[in-house]
Amino acid sequence: MTYFDLKTLIESNLHGGHLQADAWESAMKRAGFKCPLYVSCIRYGTDAEPRFANALLTINCHPGLLYTLSKEPLAESTPTQIVATYDCKHPSDILNQLRAAVIDQRRQLIRQLDLDPSYVPSWHEEIQARNEFMHSIQQQSPWQSLFEQWWNTILLRHQQMLLELRRKVCDCASLLSTDIDMHWHFPIAPSTQYAQIHQCFDYLALRDHSLALFKNIAQGFIRQAEQFNPERHAQQIDNPIVQSAYHYATEHYQEDISLQDAADYVHVSAAHLARLFKKELGVTYVHLLQGLRLQHARERLQTSNDSVLSIALDSGFQSVKHFHRVFLKWVQLTPQQYRKHHHQI
Repeated sequence: MTYFDLKTLIESNLHGGHLQADAWESAMKRAGFKCPLYVSCIRYGTDAEPRFANALLTINCHPGLLYTLSKEPLAESTPTQIVATYDCKHPSDILNQLRAAVIDQRRQLIRQLDLDPSYVPSWHEEIQARNEFMHSIQQQSPWQSLFEQWWNTILLRHQQMLLELRRKVCDCASLLSTDIDMHWHFPIAPSTQYAQIHQCFDYLALRDHSLALFKNIAQGFIRQAEQFNPERHAQQIDNPIVQSAYHYATEHYQEDISLQDAADYVHVSAAHLARLFKKELGVTYVHLLQGLRLQHARERLQTSNDSVLSIALDSGFQSVKHFHRVFLKWVQLTPQQYRKHHHQI
């Protein structure tokens, strides 16, 4: 086994792998490493990665942190800081001490956040904190303090499992983003932010990337609310023809109306009204009608036990098939799935 094979073996088992003791001892022997050895944890911040002449092996699994194996304790050097050194008399001690160093570094970071690592919240506290945070984003109300409360809760519950923290953040973000009708409401592509989260090995960086992701989702809710806010649209209409056509839609969207019906109502051609409407509001008349009908349908799905067919017809859709197709296109859920997530009765 080569130096690089041993380094890869350590890195793949450092965060919870299940390497058998005899397999580890055999790997150490084949690489020519003999105990006693010293495991050192070095913090070097944003400076270039330091080099140590007497280090047999260096492992860089976290930005700003370096782990080394050496026959003698490393000498203190500037600007690096040797955080801890562990004496390993047996091959099995090496991997255990490397893991202990990782956990110790995470606990130090938790203390930097003014949290007590000895306090572990309950699962019910975590769920309650998450639900309060999610509700605040969905309602477009102040949510940053509730995010901090939820983040601190999952951090204390999973102090030794960074992977679990990433999963909790991404699961919460996925649940929230299903409520945003169309992907173009996001200012930033969430997939990019998910990738950044999965590449984090530091609590502080993970918190910052998570906060940025939820800010993006919160902005998506705001954009969505603005798009389907009749008062907002009405306030920005200057053209009296468009204003009359708009109010006609808000009064009659539950009926089988079309662009032609609105054009006849305001005494212009359908093509002329379509141009005026797009210029004034930035959306098509059909887009507006679908938005109004879906807004009504979502409210009914949340607050009633009526059938999907009844809700579709009452919202202005002429068939349940058309309703399903439009609902799935805009909301990314079927009406039944949406009701399951949001039913309030």
